[in-house]
Amino acid sequence: ATITYTDASAGVEGAQIITRTWTATDDCGNTAEGTQIITVIDTVAPILTVPADVTVECSESTEPSATGNASATDACGTATLTFVDRSEEACGNTGVITRTWTATDDAGNTVSGDQIITVVDTTPPVLTVPADVTMECTGLARGTGDPFGEATATDACGNVSITFEDTAVAGCGVTQVISRTWTATDECGNSVSGVQTISIVDTTPPSITVPADITIECSDSTDPSVTGNASASDECGDVNLTFNDVVVDGSCDNMKTITRTWTAIDECGNTATEVQTISVVDTTAPVIETQASNIIIDCDINNDALIAWLNSNGGATATDNCSSNLIWTNNYSSTATDCSSSIEVIFTVDDGCGNTASTSATYTIQDVTAPEITTQAANLTVECDGSGNTTQLQNWLDGNGGASATDECSSVSWSHNFSGLSDDCGATGSATVTFTATDGCGNTSSTTAVFSIVDTMAPVISTLPAETTIDCNETPVFVQATASDACSGEDITLTFEDVTTDGTCVGDYTVTRTWTATDACGNVSTASQIINVKDITAPNLVTEYETEIAITCDNIPPVPELVFEDACSNDIQVKFSETSTATEGSLQYVITRTWTVSDICGNEAVYTQTINVDNTVNIVVATGTELCNDDNLNFDLFDLLSGTYDTNGTWSVVAGTATLDGSLFNPYKLDLGTYTFMYAIADEYCPSETLVDITLNDDCVVLPCGAEDVIISKAVTTYADGKNDFFTITGVENCGFTVELQIFNRWGAMIYESNNYQNDWNGASSKGSVGNSNFVPTGTYYYVVNLRNSGLKPFAGPIYVATK
Repeated sequence: ATITYTDASAGVEGAQIITRTWTATDDCGNTAEGTQIITVIDTVAPILTVPADVTVECSESTEPSATGNASATDACGTATLTFVDRSEEACGNTGVITRTWTATDDAGNTVSGDQIITVVDTTPPVLTVPADVTMECTGLARGTGDPFGEATATDACGNVSITFEDTAVAGCGVTQVISRTWTATDECGNSVSGVQTISIVDTTPPSITVPADITIECSDSTDPSVTGNASASDECGDVNLTFNDVVVDGSCDNMKTITRTWTAIDECGNTATEVQTISVVDTTAPVIETQASNIIIDCDINNDALIAWLNSNGGATATDNCSSNLIWTNNYSSTATDCSSSIEVIFTVDDGCGNTASTSATYTIQDVTAPEITTQAANLTVECDGSGNTTQLQNWLDGNGGASATDECSSVSWSHNFSGLSDDCGATGSATVTFTATDGCGNTSSTTAVFSIVDTMAPVISTLPAETTIDCNETPVFVQATASDACSGEDITLTFEDVTTDGTCVGDYTVTRTWTATDACGNVSTASQIINVKDITAPNLVTEYETEIAITCDNIPPVPELVFEDACSNDIQVKFSETSTATEGSLQYVITRTWTVSDICGNEAVYTQTINVDNTVNIVVATGTELCNDDNLNFDLFDLLSGTYDTNGTWSVVAGTATLDGSLFNPYKLDLGTYTFMYAIADEYCPSETLVDITLNDDCVVLPCGAEDVIISKAVTTYADGKNDFFTITGVENCGFTVELQIFNRWGAMIYESNNYQNDWNGASSKGSVGNSNFVPTGTYYYVVNLRNSGLKPFAGPIYVATK
């Protein structure tokens, strides 16, 4: 049989009951059961572990999380932990805490243990000292309470008491520096100190009051007892008061400006200044003590007597309160000329500062003597200007005819009795004038002179043409003379007379026309114009001819027959000559033909013809020419010649088996070697023969003449803008190929064909094209290009034509 069991558990207070059921099973599955009751009890307390004793600051936590947790274990279950604190207080928040830990298991078994927590205070308070203070001494006097601030302190464990103690160092006046030591002490006797520095300073200047600005007379005192004293005070000590004067002179000796600077200095050296301005003026005028006296003066002595009277200030005297240097002036300007009244003179005295006082008196001058004529008036005769010579006359009158006069007593004024001029010829005339000098008292003297206008100048005839010469077939033409006269105006008589004189040659003569002009006063002038009539022109050429000719090879033209004519004579002489610069063997020379033609009066003209003869044939031959006998091309022999020559000659073969097509030589498959050709010019005067050599070899250069070298246009435009203007086949220009071109439209119609195409088709239309413009329609066309003699297959492809 097999035995098994199952347990059923039930908990009761303080114990656990297990009901165990046993089962026996035989091999046939038959079973039998039996029950066993097992009671499990717990009488053992848990195992408790208490944290170690600990000392903490009063500012720290006493919770188990900070001071430590107890732990407990139990063999039969879990244990529950609790604690109870008992406190014994000391200073502040310090003391001893007895913490009793208890562990209780599920069966109620318990165990206890104590942890001692000592709470101490070893940390001083936190002290905050007031900031250092700098205070004016004036603030102490005016302030309320403590102006320097209070310290504060905090402590984590209790109350704090704050005290301070001062130590002072004295300065100037009432100033000082105080070192204030603050101390904070907590309940457990922990303390901390800090120092605050308190500076009592004096930077404030004293208060100063100065007297008001003042203006005083120059006779007054400038002492402060008169002008005023300043006062000063200072809240922090005594004050020393002084002043300093700066004097600036005024506009006169008695005036000045005093800038009085008052200075107040306290015990700490602070300074205050204020300025008082004292203006010293002179506003008091001098006092006239003796008034000026009147005076009567004879004019013959008036100068000295008047000057003495003026210099003595008319006898006046004066005094001044400030100045001993008085300045006298008067308003005298000139000697009196009015004998009927007295002249008042004002005498003014000035103290130098503009203060004045005046007194006046009169002087009278007696005058009974006429002016003295010192220079008599002079006669004046002037040339007539046609307008009365008014300026000269007026200047003569204004200048008193040149007369002058003096007077002992006064200035002299002039007058005259001119009324007009007499009426003579033209604008001439005269007048007798009396000039009168009058002094200031009406006494007069006179002088007389004559002013005359005369005309001694002949009329002026306008400038006539200079002597001229005219040809024999011309008629003399004289100008109409004109004349002018400043004095007579248009009252001029103008006449002329002609005189003719024969010349030295037949038909020559001279005509002199003399003009005579007479003015109103009988003055006469003459002027002449001369015209010479002569044969002065040489015979003229009637026929035309070439003046300069260039020829070659003595092809000299015949002498031309020249015809001449003369305007004044039929007697014409012609001389012909011909010269040449030619010498034996010369190729270039000049023939000069000269015709000298003259008439009977010796007038001569020369005509020339220059013939430049050049017998030079200048042909330059290129040497060292080589061709390849593999080249199938037409070489132009003229490419070997340069210079000046006739291109109408003929080419021939001189050496070598070859044929020529005019000047074209084809070396293809000829024998190697040198070939010589001759260029002959069969000119009657200058025949010439020129030889050229060409060497054939087989050292041929392979030209780029393959199919890959051929470049064919892709497009043609009819815009004539320099781009794609023509259909071109390029790249093989030096290969000697002949280009055969055919162009078809898209319907297969041929619109262009050339058997020797020269890259010149620009899209022009033909009878095979569609449309009525000068160009084929825009579209795609097709070309067939055959390069004859190239051995290459024909090229075919599309070409796009764009028209406007």
